Amino acid sequence: MAYSGGVALISVLPLLAIIPGAVLALIEIIFLERYQDVFSFLALWVPVFTVLTAATWLLLVAGCIRLVADMITPGYFPHTGKVAWATWLTEMLLQRTLISTYPIYASCVTPWFMRLLGVRVGRNVEISTMESIPHLTSLKDGSFLADHSLVASHRSGFGWLNVGTSVIGERTFVGNSAIVGPDRDLPNDVLVAVLSSAPHKAPAGSSWLGRNAEPIARAQANADDDVTFQPPRRLKAARAFVELFRVVPAMVSAWIDLLIVFTLTSIYMAYGQGLSGVLYTFLWSGPVLIVASTLACLVPVLVKWSLMGRFRAGERPLFSSFVWRNELADVFAESLAVPSLVRLSIGSPMFNMWTRLMGAKIGRSVWCETWWLPEFDLVELEDRVSVNRGTVLQTHLFHDRIMRLEPVTLEQGSTLGPNSFVLPGATIEQRSTVGPGSLVMRQETVPADGNWGGNPIQHLEPGDQAISSQTVPGPPVAGKPVPFYSASNFRMAPWSTTADQENSQEAMK
Repeated sequence: MAYSGGVALISVLPLLAIIPGAVLALIEIIFLERYQDVFSFLALWVPVFTVLTAATWLLLVAGCIRLVADMITPGYFPHTGKVAWATWLTEMLLQRTLISTYPIYASCVTPWFMRLLGVRVGRNVEISTMESIPHLTSLKDGSFLADHSLVASHRSGFGWLNVGTSVIGERTFVGNSAIVGPDRDLPNDVLVAVLSSAPHKAPAGSSWLGRNAEPIARAQANADDDVTFQPPRRLKAARAFVELFRVVPAMVSAWIDLLIVFTLTSIYMAYGQGLSGVLYTFLWSGPVLIVASTLACLVPVLVKWSLMGRFRAGERPLFSSFVWRNELADVFAESLAVPSLVRLSIGSPMFNMWTRLMGAKIGRSVWCETWWLPEFDLVELEDRVSVNRGTVLQTHLFHDRIMRLEPVTLEQGSTLGPNSFVLPGATIEQRSTVGPGSLVMRQETVPADGNWGGNPIQHLEPGDQAISSQTVPGPPVAGKPVPFYSASNFRMAPWSTTADQENSQEAMK
């Protein structure tokens, strides 16, 4: 019942967020007699309605998360308890904000919103799209959290939930889809790379890579603090001015929706209302929606070429017009194109056509099932390439607050498995396959005609499976020796009991 109530609450909150703007609009239009006058007024009202609805939604989310925060305390709890429910509700609400109010993320507003949720946020912190349990998270001065990073995220298994605090130290960088689990703290100036997990104890100034984190070397940037960690007020003001326009895509979306309703209403009125009006409205609804969706996809194309032109390899500091304009163009794509036709068309020639309009170099017979091609002009997919769902062709990195752009190339017949990352400057050569959940390193070249996988990737023999950074032999293959497991090379999960281990050893015999 508790989870059913949570689902109902999550469904009702967006409706509650609409009420203030709808009431104010209703007061003005209730006495209008012509539907044309109603739509004219609503079109003028869109900017106010959009901002008011978004603000109300965010306040409602923050209020709900604050309300259940006292129920979530560090420790181990059963999956069926109130702590598990409160954790689930908190994470679900945060995920909804990532979709419904995407423009506020990766902006100067994000730290303020996180403070509203309960996160302890220091000065000059940069947050992209972090997911966390807010009141258990602390971000020190100058820290940076990239897209889809998880901080103080819960750990669950075997009917138990582990919740704990996380502290991110000063000038520490947590990369895309990196995980800082419960009861994991990072000291100052640490780097946790893309698709990696924070180690249990990391020395200050260290860098880590992989789900089973291993230390790596890191080149230090010599950028001016004025455009990275300690920007002056004039640069902060300039950034805020550019980011004010992030609300425009939501307004454009509302205007397009209003145009759809106005067009269908006009058709209904033109064909005599009644049953005939309903029939003609139904027949015209398909073409009207297709035209509106196409318009929503073309607007980001025009914005991208107007704001950015063609992307080229290079370096840009965080506090530069290039970075702000790039983020603004991305908001237009994510808010307009993706919800309309892009999400529906991935893996189809229609999607390939749109990515070509955005600047990507797409060959013939390409299967591309992801829209995460950050800087389109730097992506090249040659003939018969397959890019599976949930993958990211990452054409930039952002550690040390310097945006480094490099091209990503997949040569003829190559395949990138689901939920994998390819970092800037990497090339997958002809007919090679990179398995699911893998990480292709920066400036890495994957040789032709091979099978690769893991985080980071390594060569796989036929039948092998890559699990994180370990290779697990697969079933017997003709001409290959049968893998042998013994007590020395068979490892149980860390939470297994002595009885589990004895049973497993007996099974191996």
